[in-house]
Amino acid sequence: MDYNFHKNSDCINKDDKYFKIIEASSQFLKSHNVGIDYESMCETIMELSGAKFVAFNLFDKRQLSFKTAAFIGDKKNVKLINDILGINISGFQWTHDEHKTQCIVNQAITVFDNLLDLVNNKIPNLLINKLISTFKIGKVILVRIESGDNIIGDFTLFMNTNSEVSDYDILNIYGNQVGLYLERVRAEKELYDNKERLRNIIDSTNAGIWEWDIQTGEIKVNDRWAEIIGYNIDELKPLSINTWYEKVHPEDRHRSEEMLDLVFQKKTVYYSVECRVKHKEGHYVWIIDQGKVINWSEDGKPLVMFGTHIDISESKKLADQIKDSQEHYQTLVESSYDIIYRLSLDGSFTYISKAWESLLGHSIDGALGKSFRPYVHPDDLNMVNGFFEKIRLFKKSHELSGYRLKHKDGTWRYYNTYATLIWNKGGQVIGYVGTARDITDITIMTNELTKQKDEVERFFIINLDLLCITDFKGNFVRINKAWETTLGYTNEELMMYNFLELVHPDDIESTLKEMKNMEEGKSVFNFVNRYRCKNGQYLYIEWRSIPYNDLIYAAARDITERIKRQSEVEYLSYRDYLTGLYNRRYMNDSICRLDTERNLPFAIMALDVDDLKLTNDTFGHAKGDQLLIAVSDILKETCREDDIICRVGGDEFVILLPQTDMEAADKIKSRIKQAISQTKIESIMVSISIGYAIKSRADEDIAEVQKLADNRMYSEKFNR
Repeated sequence: MDYNFHKNSDCINKDDKYFKIIEASSQFLKSHNVGIDYESMCETIMELSGAKFVAFNLFDKRQLSFKTAAFIGDKKNVKLINDILGINISGFQWTHDEHKTQCIVNQAITVFDNLLDLVNNKIPNLLINKLISTFKIGKVILVRIESGDNIIGDFTLFMNTNSEVSDYDILNIYGNQVGLYLERVRAEKELYDNKERLRNIIDSTNAGIWEWDIQTGEIKVNDRWAEIIGYNIDELKPLSINTWYEKVHPEDRHRSEEMLDLVFQKKTVYYSVECRVKHKEGHYVWIIDQGKVINWSEDGKPLVMFGTHIDISESKKLADQIKDSQEHYQTLVESSYDIIYRLSLDGSFTYISKAWESLLGHSIDGALGKSFRPYVHPDDLNMVNGFFEKIRLFKKSHELSGYRLKHKDGTWRYYNTYATLIWNKGGQVIGYVGTARDITDITIMTNELTKQKDEVERFFIINLDLLCITDFKGNFVRINKAWETTLGYTNEELMMYNFLELVHPDDIESTLKEMKNMEEGKSVFNFVNRYRCKNGQYLYIEWRSIPYNDLIYAAARDITERIKRQSEVEYLSYRDYLTGLYNRRYMNDSICRLDTERNLPFAIMALDVDDLKLTNDTFGHAKGDQLLIAVSDILKETCREDDIICRVGGDEFVILLPQTDMEAADKIKSRIKQAISQTKIESIMVSISIGYAIKSRADEDIAEVQKLADNRMYSEKFNR
């Protein structure tokens, strides 16, 4: 698009800028079925702002990344910038930048004092400073491009040093106009793609398509609908329901109206009638006319109906040929997969084709001369009797679907039948003739699919577990109500998230690893990560996930309370209730775990609080507890972070010191002694006896090392 704008924005007053935006918007409205000219849009906003360089960036909401669709300025300078950065800015995909994303989301226009503030370390500062000094780049302005709540991208304006933009509202208006244009282009493309898919489906069926606005009488049809009866659509205009009534055979119109009444009264869902429609050349074409109401008013009135016409003239022609040639008719009847039958007026069989035996297992001789009724399911008998009564009453052929006939093995089979009256030469009705087709497999499959669909729907609705379907990029495809209850977001809010956005940052790596496993076809069971609630808290979620095709089917549940209880139980199992130090059980487990060659030399230090019993007897157990707590605090302060401190008895402590030689152990002992000597509980001086031993070789027994540490501790206590 060429908007014919001047290049010097300083010469353009505000009214002229408004005019330029109007002119640009006019060009947008005219630009149908052409490519999007991002560079021209950049040139326009460059003129409106006086920028030195302009970039047009498209925002990918799911990936939270940007792609530069255009970058303009002096061509030599643009090339030099690309050389400095080592990339071609136009077409470059920028990785996720939370800083810029938040600016785009939260503000229509964002002004940065310099380029470094925008880049935010995404590009080395050395390169950015070179760009600033080389091209005298000052402020950088982001102009958000949006349509409604949908953020499309931004214009990034690189200004000259000391240059200012006075009309930010002008830039905002132009950005909004561009956003509206791009949204329209997107919607037009989506509409075109949808129409193409629908057209391909319709073309593949070779069916005439009709849509009927029942309230206004207007109908819309495709080319095939008119073609079946020899017309093009223009020859039939104006199209209305009267167009149909004028073309349908008078004898068939009544049947059509009857079936429509049943649909409108909601006694049946589908409309289906075989009828004759007058061709342009004067003859009648047989069609099967089928449809369904797709829109009802709140008070239950039908509003819009959609349906198809399929040309069945050849089938009907074949039926006529059968009537004309009895011999030919008999051959076709006997070889037909469908059951062909004749009935007397009282319902007795006067003829049955061979398909009776092959489909139902009963002998023909056993059925001839007898009523059809014993073969019909009791629950369906009234429906079948009514079917034949209707044929006789209206003297028209009719069709019945979904009744059951009994197989010889006792099972019931679903059938569809089409029947009409038999007339004698005197014009009297003497019976019925018809065909019956086994539709059991289709019926069972349809019922099963419906049942499964209903079960899945109910399962999704009532299940207390978190159920979801996602793609491998982390986008929700479907979720159930339990998500809303558990995390606090509405389901509509959750569907806008990529679920990785909700995962705790420390769990992202493990989550991506499990997703990679599922991409390789592996199922995931009992995987736990943390999800952020709407209130900012995190819950522990346990997953069972199965990949299928391009989707992940998952069930999960909140196990936060279970994790909390497990942590509490674990804490109580391995901690001393008074001091909070590890207990004897944890010490024994740790010795077994740490007794490996890589932890050599392995030191064990035994400690005993002097005169604890005397303190308890003299000052009471509360004072003795204070003494133990004071000692435990000193041990925590003086030992290293990886040392394991345990209280293993009333006044006994043990410290496990992996990868600690005699020199290091002696220093630790000295630190403890020094701290203890400076500690006093009111009038009570704190004293402690310490002994340690070191396992230096793999073949040494750790139990003997521990025993030696105890002996040395007791020796020190005795000597004292």
